Amino acid sequence: MSIYRNVYNKIYGNFDIWSNTFCLKKQIDLIGWGGDQKLFYNVNKSFDKHIFVDVGVWKGQSSINMAKTIQDLNLDGVVISIDTFLGSIEHFDYIENSGQPNYAKNLFNRLPGGRPDLYETFISNILSLKLQNLIIPLPQTSNNAAKMLKLNKINPTFIHIDASHEYIDVKRDLEDFFEILQPKGLIICDDYSLVWAGVKQAVDEFCNQKNVTMINHNGKAIIVKR
Repeated sequence: MSIYRNVYNKIYGNFDIWSNTFCLKKQIDLIGWGGDQKLFYNVNKSFDKHIFVDVGVWKGQSSINMAKTIQDLNLDGVVISIDTFLGSIEHFDYIENSGQPNYAKNLFNRLPGGRPDLYETFISNILSLKLQNLIIPLPQTSNNAAKMLKLNKINPTFIHIDASHEYIDVKRDLEDFFEILQPKGLIICDDYSLVWAGVKQAVDEFCNQKNVTMINHNGKAIIVKR
């Protein structure tokens, strides 16, 4: 059994999440930040089966490039894409003339009821690129998702963290996902820079507490679990 099918069955059982699912967007929309870097090719090839986890998906740029890594390197692999698909605090639509920057302007549309259409965009991207046999969406908070993976004994080999950039959230994501990461597995934490002071503080504290080495590669913190 492929690792995709094994992981899929543990998360969704016999339920077919792709049945009657359609592309709701006319064009592929992969607007995002930092998810296209070649760092995803730095997989530990000593693993027979590769479980990629993308924490903070947005529209799927990083998840899709992880899936393409699996294809390009001919790996027995799967990508678990974890996000609430509601955006982060910096994507909130601020009131006009409030003096607050509106980072979300033109990044997404809102559905009736107010929810962003990020999940619909993500699913449409996956279907358009025919990657539904490699990517498993898990629309959840990162904390709950980490617990679900732990309970189902799903231990990632490669984790990309780019969810909330608030210090307390990043620290918790690092702790939760490092716990279930396989030995010799890799974590890449995005936006490790003074621009995102909360991210940098969380990574520095985590590495000191765990006594692990971190490499800063162009604003991405690379951590290997020994």
